Amino acid sequence: MRLTWLLPLFLLTSPVSADVRRPLSPLTSEIVAASDVPLPDCGIAGTPGELEAARSCVDAAVRNSRPFVIQFRMEGIDSVVWQAAIQLPSGRRMLLQHDSFGEGRITRETC
Repeated sequence: MRLTWLLPLFLLTSPVSADVRRPLSPLTSEIVAASDVPLPDCGIAGTPGELEAARSCVDAAVRNSRPFVIQFRMEGIDSVVWQAAIQLPSGRRMLLQHDSFGEGRITRETC
């Protein structure tokens, strides 16, 4: 007896592990590895509204010398570019970038 007819039902009842409103970042593992403690997340900015909310979070963190991470997702002509600005608990800042074109390499620069 073939149970292939169960597949659509299984797919409809399976929990979704990813939040479709928040795209998965290829920088996540680098961000986690950058600090021994979890960094306060100021969000992912992909639209002007998201950018404004994230910017106020970063402004408050900088004013109070607190750590943060903010990510930006931009659509290129032939790729998706992700950037993350990070301030560590030590005060050190860095910028991460991932471009999906080519090898999808992550670059890291200290600010």
